[in-house]
Amino acid sequence: MTTPQPDSIPPLILVTGGSGCVGTQVCLRAKELGLPVRGLVRSTSETTALIHHGIPVEVADLLDLGSLDRVVAGVTTVVHCAARIGAGPSEEYRRLHVHGLRNLLYALEQAGSVTRFIHLSSLSVHAARDHFGTDETTSPTVQGLGACLASLVEAENQLHEWSAREGVPVTVLRPGLLYGPGERWVLPQLLRRLKEQRFRYIGSGEQQLSNTYVGNLADAVFAAIATPAAAGQTYHITDLPLVTQRDFISTLCELAGYPVPRAALPLFWAQLSKWFPRWFRPNDEHDETAVELRLLGWNRGFSIEKARRELNYTPRVSFADGMRTTIDWYRAQGVLNSTGDLKAGG
Repeated sequence: MTTPQPDSIPPLILVTGGSGCVGTQVCLRAKELGLPVRGLVRSTSETTALIHHGIPVEVADLLDLGSLDRVVAGVTTVVHCAARIGAGPSEEYRRLHVHGLRNLLYALEQAGSVTRFIHLSSLSVHAARDHFGTDETTSPTVQGLGACLASLVEAENQLHEWSAREGVPVTVLRPGLLYGPGERWVLPQLLRRLKEQRFRYIGSGEQQLSNTYVGNLADAVFAAIATPAAAGQTYHITDLPLVTQRDFISTLCELAGYPVPRAALPLFWAQLSKWFPRWFRPNDEHDETAVELRLLGWNRGFSIEKARRELNYTPRVSFADGMRTTIDWYRAQGVLNSTGDLKAGG
């Protein structure tokens, strides 16, 4: 593949998963910055917000190679946000994260215009243990990971191989526990349990969470795009400072108007209990999101010094402001009403 020089072609950013929580924020930020952007969405995606802000969208399926030719035409930078979240058969995660990515990379090779690739992964690719200052020199692991997270590790490896072969610089960003407008899976489920007073802290509750506000992540995306030295690098992206499990939960309760929980489940029993994933979401047969529950039990104090140093990344939005904005969005969307009731399926 012959990669054209960046100055020889007009810039165009393609955001995969353009209608999702992260993708929407990236598209909106590109619009604010005056950068040409195109959102790749599925036929079933809710695109009202993107269309309202005049952001072009293209309907395609990463699992359908033939649908991608039109979408990648003229694209110089890709921000790959598309991911499967929630419960589902194990193979579905690998189909999107690995096979879908392979299709996208092949289509980009054929188009021949891409010069940068920003990939959104997750801090959860690291081992399920306490982390105190773990940085990017620690390699991810698939041991003990569910299908979702193992497929994210495989996707990262696939990207690095493609980058070395095709000469297109790749930057990997690993956010932590995401929250913000558009997040419809983790927080709504936590809010439901809090409302029903079924939530129990895991362990002492004083563990740090790797909380990452989606707006701060969008800032990191464009910092990476604007930094040539970010090519070929991986960065951890979180808020600063991080909050504890108790602070996270108590803030949710206060904003939603729910009682702050007191009960706790010892981490030891949480690890041993075979029913633990079902305790969080009892009706799901295949609950890969249970892997994310470990974020509430282990200390997740990852270092973001590399991003601060090389990307000049400093989180603009505090946890308190970000969570307030998130809850306000839930209310505006009818997910959470003024009395704290959650819409069915929210």
